[in-house]
Amino acid sequence: PYTDKRGQKRDCGDASLAVFAAYIKDTKPVCAPVAKTAEFSYVVCYATVGKDRLDLATMMITSGYAFASLNAESLPFHAPYAVAEQDARERRAGLWQFEDVQHPAVLLSRSANERAKKAKQ
Repeated sequence: PYTDKRGQKRDCGDASLAVFAAYIKDTKPVCAPVAKTAEFSYVVCYATVGKDRLDLATMMITSGYAFASLNAESLPFHAPYAVAEQDARERRAGLWQFEDVQHPAVLLSRSANERAKKAKQ
């Protein structure tokens, strides 16, 4: 959650989903599979804006409505996304404009640590 400028608690996921839906509606992105594992198919999606093809994930992250994924060692899976996120954070773009926004990886890590502590009890 984050606290908006009116002091109301809001869901980051709802805000991100609204921006994502707008990008899809406005740019009609194209997605293509790039890798497959037994569990996942990885795709890259790009949107055409003017004459440029832009990575949809980079657009979301740069706008401040998505976050770079981190691996188990808290390192980014894709370094360019981490750079885009840092830029959005510094510009206080999107969700980063709100003081109480936390990176989802921090929240997921905290939740996993709490589950691990309970399992040991």
